Amino acid sequence: MLGTAPAQAAHRSHSFEGGCAIHGVTKLGTPLQNTTDLLPNTYSYDATGTCTGTIDGKAVLNAPVTVVGGGPCLGNCALSKTTDPGHATIDFVNGPGKGDDAPIDVTINFVVVMTETQFQIEGTKSGEATGHGTFLTGSSFADLLSECNAGTLQEAPFDLWMATATPLTS
Repeated sequence: MLGTAPAQAAHRSHSFEGGCAIHGVTKLGTPLQNTTDLLPNTYSYDATGTCTGTIDGKAVLNAPVTVVGGGPCLGNCALSKTTDPGHATIDFVNGPGKGDDAPIDVTINFVVVMTETQFQIEGTKSGEATGHGTFLTGSSFADLLSECNAGTLQEAPFDLWMATATPLTS
């Protein structure tokens, strides 16, 4: 996927506990290939969504978030996985105080089998979440397979749902 992880800016600590629905686009550094080998690649993800739970101990309902992330991976048309944790920032727009964004930096590990993805997410200070994502949003399996077989699959819509096991803190 394009590029590497976003630069982690210094900011005050924030914490989130709850669940999120996030919708965006995944981009690959090089198109996926229909091979049995897992080929080195990179990914980036740029998305928006909403989260419900608590941010810095204050209740939020459908709080708007932006998510930007990326990192290294290995993959082909049938299987992809992180090789090292990727990095992302979940930014709560107008976080716990009016006009106060609340970014939370996380690391991400994932495994993609065909169109479905399982995630492990950790706050850079503490906390864990799990997630499930799908590429079957705005794309059909036949379209994704056709692009992958042609070696042209380099970008696809992606939906992610995640829930914390313990509060994500960075």
